[in-house]
Amino acid sequence: LPTCPVCLERMDSSVSGLLTILCNHTFHCECLSKWRTDSCCPVCRYVQLPVDMTEVCHSCETNQQLWICLICGHVGCGRYVNFHAHQHYKETMHTYALELETQRVWDYAGDGYVHRLIQNKTDGKLVEFPSPYQGSDLRDEVYKDSIKIEAVTSEYNFLLTSQLETQRAYFEQQISRLERDKQRKIHKLEEENKEVHTLRHNIDHLERTKTKQDAKVQKLTTMVENLLREVTFLKEVNESHTQNQDAWKKKLEEADHKLQDQLAERDRRIQDLEEQTHDLMVNIGAQNQIARAGGEVQEGQVFVVPAPAVTSPTASSSSSSSKSSSSGSRKGKGKK
Repeated sequence: LPTCPVCLERMDSSVSGLLTILCNHTFHCECLSKWRTDSCCPVCRYVQLPVDMTEVCHSCETNQQLWICLICGHVGCGRYVNFHAHQHYKETMHTYALELETQRVWDYAGDGYVHRLIQNKTDGKLVEFPSPYQGSDLRDEVYKDSIKIEAVTSEYNFLLTSQLETQRAYFEQQISRLERDKQRKIHKLEEENKEVHTLRHNIDHLERTKTKQDAKVQKLTTMVENLLREVTFLKEVNESHTQNQDAWKKKLEEADHKLQDQLAERDRRIQDLEEQTHDLMVNIGAQNQIARAGGEVQEGQVFVVPAPAVTSPTASSSSSSSKSSSSGSRKGKGKK
């Protein structure tokens, strides 16, 4: 345990009260109260008188009976002004408050002062506050019991502090583990974010490609529809032409039959005309011969030799006419 700089005795909080001043030097309360030289620290001579500061209540801005919370530093007025300090205790459950004027500490939970040293307003020195249990034996016993209770409380506080330190170390390990897990998850999420970004880029590229392919498909579909309409039109035209072809074939056959009939009729008429011409030529030839013979031929007879079959209209007519004329002339001469 550390020693008191004034009496050089061990400083045990379970035996006597300890006080730490503004310069962080700790003394026994009785030793510090006997230091009558001035208000400076016995070790470093640091002036312990606080600097005058103009403080006001944070709620009503009054400067009378101000109390400052030892937990959060909130300044409020006392219960005899506007009761803001006690209202702060009800809201935050901060138990201890220091009266700025007398430097006394009030415990709202125990509803009493809990300080052991106060500062003298005349010379600024710290003096011991009288114990509420002095003046009788019973009170002395109660005071001793309270000291024992304080010692047990200090031991319990030490044990609780050690346990809290162990828990703090444990929870710090847990926090560090969670931090590592968080960093690992963040790294994993960043990688997944990159993959998602890449996939989105690929999806955008595929969507643009799909849009182009859809336009091409639409164009090809339109072309196919046009081709189908053209094929349908051509099929209709082909069917119409096929029907017209059948009709024209029938008409052509009819015209061919008609032409054949007309050619046959013409050949027949030509043959008749050739026969008539042949007969006429024979008759004319005979008449001419008779005329040249004069009256020598009497009671003669003229025989007409039939012409051979006609192969072609012109050749047959010419050959038959020449043969008939020669043969007729020969027969005519033989019959004279």
